[in-house]
Amino acid sequence: MSAPVLFDLRGKRVYVSGHAGMVGAAIVRRLERERCEIITATRRELVLRHSEAVERFMAHAKPDAVFVAAGKVGGIGANSAFPADFLADNLAIACNTIHAAYRCGVGKLLYLGSLVHLSAAGAAADVAGNAAVGPA
Repeated sequence: MSAPVLFDLRGKRVYVSGHAGMVGAAIVRRLERERCEIITATRRELVLRHSEAVERFMAHAKPDAVFVAAGKVGGIGANSAFPADFLADNLAIACNTIHAAYRCGVGKLLYLGSLVHLSAAGAAADVAGNAAVGPA
């Protein structure tokens, strides 16, 4: 017995932000079996932190569905050194993509996010507050 199809992707235009990353690439590989048109844009083609560029892209691409898998990544060291920069960039990427999708009438959107919490001591911690890597 197969699961019911909640949103049939056959013949749909599907935009995957972050398609070159680990999660985005996995989404693209899975979508290749769905007989849909996969839409992607490289960082050089589209800067997701710039709202006007994202609005123009979405209006031109006219996707039916959007997977938001893009984000600035750098690992524990980079996140510890520049926590506000990573947070601001990732919030801008998410907000711009979600808002543009809404304004363009996208039927379905899946947002994938992550969380890094930095303790007062500068150690990266998981959401339960357990230190993953402590200060040297």
